[in-house]
Amino acid sequence: MRFSSSKPGSLFQPKRSVWKGGDGFNVVRSNRRGQQVRYYPLWIRSPKPHPKDILNRNRGNRTPREDAISVPQVSLFLDPVRRQAFIYWKHSKHGGSMRLVFIFGLPATGKLTVGTELSKIVDYKLFHNHLVVDLLLSTFEFGSQPFVELREEFWLSVFDQACRCQLKGLIFTFNPESTVRANFVERTVNVIERNRGRIDFVELVCPLSELKYRLDSPSRLQYRKLSSLSLFEQLHAGGAFDTSYMPKPVLTIDTSLKSPKEAAAEISTALDLI
Repeated sequence: MRFSSSKPGSLFQPKRSVWKGGDGFNVVRSNRRGQQVRYYPLWIRSPKPHPKDILNRNRGNRTPREDAISVPQVSLFLDPVRRQAFIYWKHSKHGGSMRLVFIFGLPATGKLTVGTELSKIVDYKLFHNHLVVDLLLSTFEFGSQPFVELREEFWLSVFDQACRCQLKGLIFTFNPESTVRANFVERTVNVIERNRGRIDFVELVCPLSELKYRLDSPSRLQYRKLSSLSLFEQLHAGGAFDTSYMPKPVLTIDTSLKSPKEAAAEISTALDLI
């Protein structure tokens, strides 16, 4: 359907959109009250891309799909020239800016315990890595190809949906080990940044003697955690817990010197989460 009018400025006369790169594709239009309203494009496109879309894509700017995150829909505008739909919303306080606190460390460094205390302080959801690991172990062998692939896809899907649902924040506990592919951390960062979120890496460390003492703690039996001292020594000697691919943490805490509550309080203060 085509609109036409001989009168300039008619409501039925399509107007060219104003496109700006850098912070996504923005469309600024005047509504019927004369107010300037900013619209963001949804991924409703014609088979033929507009030349400006190709130009901006080649410049490395974000595509319209990356701006079309799940947000409250306020109004919809259909552009007959570009054959696209544009949606306008008001950003909420935490819209598109979820914080992911990525806590990592060797087994028995206290990641789950500290993460639990931190979630109480800052009111963030806690996503423990063994929730996915234990689920997949009921079907697949640890370290098998389907186990490795599904585990990472589960993790990444939760991160992506948490951003899209505009969660205030998420705490993730992670144990770097040889069955996790090295690009998982990079993919995690990409998912968070694509959704305009923020990720902070926190490392928990502990003397080896203390780790060995904690391995057979009754609290570790709740999940299928590593509890065999001989297996831990074998894996540790073989370099299974290599953390060289991990980014430099913004904070490193020795959990043998602090209680879980003290460690959680230090994290919340250092990252300004309160």
